[in-house]
This record gives sequence, structure tokens and C-alpha cells, in this order.
Amino acid sequence: MHVRSGDVFQLGQNRLACGDATSPQLVERLMAAKSAKLCMTSPPYDNQRTYGQDKAIDWTPLMKGVCSCLPMAPRGQVLVNLGLVHRKGEFVEYWREWLDWMRSVGWRPFGWYVWDKLSAMPGDWNGRLAPAHEFVFHFNRLARKPNKTKPCKSAGVMKNHSRCLRVKDGSFRRFSHQGRRVQPFKIPDSVIRLPSAKTTGKIERAHPAVFPIALPSEFILAFTNRGEIVYEPFAGSGTTLIASQRLGRRCYAVEQNPDYCRLILERWQAEFKTKPTRLPRQR
Repeated sequence: MHVRSGDVFQLGQNRLACGDATSPQLVERLMAAKSAKLCMTSPPYDNQRTYGQDKAIDWTPLMKGVCSCLPMAPRGQVLVNLGLVHRKGEFVEYWREWLDWMRSVGWRPFGWYVWDKLSAMPGDWNGRLAPAHEFVFHFNRLARKPNKTKPCKSAGVMKNHSRCLRVKDGSFRRFSHQGRRVQPFKIPDSVIRLPSAKTTGKIERAHPAVFPIALPSEFILAFTNRGEIVYEPFAGSGTTLIASQRLGRRCYAVEQNPDYCRLILERWQAEFKTKPTRLPRQR
């Protein structure tokens, strides 16, 4: 399917826009007056790759522009997956200026999670231990209680103990759990343990940084309910779109590179056996 910048496609209840996620007009057209409960995305890691562009990405202005256009509901949660970058023998906190800016515009840095990939990347890392993790930054304006999605190992077992908790005035109070059964599910841990398993070889060859569908799925399940909208401003190969559809959510996504948009449309059609529809352009 031919794709041009400015195209917007309907994929079932989901949408994909080909264009710049720093454009308020494009994001407004994509969202059609709707707002998202979750932004789950994995932008470029500083200027490590060009992603089909002629030059490296000016990272901080890009992130400020994208985050200025986030179409979030009042209790919308923003989660951003980033990896470490090293230069001249040091790791680079390339996100520092962006973090400060997010705070200044009301997006408080609410949580910092770790994606444990379970196995390290091979190689001699110039004296460093082999990297086996990435980070997920969590921002919000108002908290949303996460869904309990992880099975409890001792679910149904009767509790027969008490414990002490520190309360706001600094004192301790004893809470008794005797006679209560362990709940069946709990909220996810701050360490997400998932292998960096890839998809098909064709997708890997077409896009340099495909992440596993299970990664966005963890956060989609935790911070949205069925039918709610997930926003993805760096759609890449379409992983968050695929995950959202599988989980009964809607995803409204933006991808700047027309080649990657074609890849997403092909991947979507192969997965769900439905043909995307190109929406009419605005005059």
C-alpha cells in the first residue's frame, strides 16, 4: 500500500498516522477529539540511529515537541522506554534536560522501572558488565491505581499474621491479617522480567529496534481497561498497536517514516486479516 506523509489509516478501532508527532494538527486529526489513558512508547535512544533519516536526531527538542502534543486524559499515564548510551568512557544521561522540562510543564516524574531482559547482549563492553536492562520512565499529573494483573503465588491461603506499618506521623501501627485470604492477583513489580525476544525476521530486517510485544502489554494491562485508548507517538514497527489490539484496547499511533508505516500496515493485515482503510485528507 502506498503511504505518504499526512495519511491517516483506520485499522479496526485503531488508527495510524504517517507524519510528525510534534505537529498539533496531525495529532488532533488522529485523535478526533478523543484522549488517551496511556502513552506507551519507545523513542530513539539519544542519536544512536537515524531511523531512515538523513541525519541523527536532535533528541531533546524532539522529545519536548512530542510531549507538548500528548493527547492525554486528566489521569493519563505516560511511560517511556529508554536504554543507556555510553560515550568517551561514561554513560550519558541524555534524558536529564528532558526530565527537567517534563517537570516544568506539569508532567511529574512519578516512577522509574527496569526492564530486565533476562540475558545480556554478547560482546566485550570495554570493562563494563554486559548490558541486560533498559529503563521505563513513568510520568503523570494525577495517579491512576494500576490494575492487579500478576497472580499471587499463595492465592487463597488464609493469612495468620500481623505486621507493623509506619504511618504519616512517624509512629507504627499494627495491622492484623488473621482470618483473611490472600488475594488472587497483585500489581506488577517495578522490575519487568521479559526476554528481548524478536518477531519475524522480515520485521527485524525492516526496522532496527523492534521490541517484544510482551513489553507494552505489561503496561497496557496495568494502566488501561478494555476499550480505552493507548497513544503511541513513535510507532516504529507497530508493536504497541499489535499489543493493544490483542488486549482489547484501542491504539492511536504516529510514525514519521512512510516505509515503517507500510511495514505496520503489512504486519497488521497479516496478523488480523483485515485491510486498513485510508481516511480522507482534510482540505
